Amino acid sequence: MATNWKKRYSFRLTDKDVAIHEFLEGLPDNKRSEAIRFLLRTAVKYLHVEQNQQGDFQQVMQELRKIQEQMDSDREIIRQLTVGSTQMPEAATDREEEDMSNRAITDTANAFLSSFGMNGNG
Repeated sequence: MATNWKKRYSFRLTDKDVAIHEFLEGLPDNKRSEAIRFLLRTAVKYLHVEQNQQGDFQQVMQELRKIQEQMDSDREIIRQLTVGSTQMPEAATDREEEDMSNRAITDTANAFLSSFGMNGNG
């Protein structure tokens, strides 16, 4: 497999890289390059995983925001329904009064018809 990339890379350790220096010095000379490649591959894979997880996290957060907005909307609807249900007894009272008026009219009509010997129920 032919590749068009630079075959050699070099870097210098800094004063902050004591742990890296100690790790590399603990390896045999012929295994250092292999270890560095392995560690870099591992780091690159880790970075890709982190980036994917960050994207997934952002999507989850966006979905949670949508759910929160929907819940807020639902709470407002429930609040309005609760306020409406406390007002419902007045509406129920109006219906009851209307039903009583209708019964009174029906009873009056039946009484009128029965005074002439007619049965108003049939």
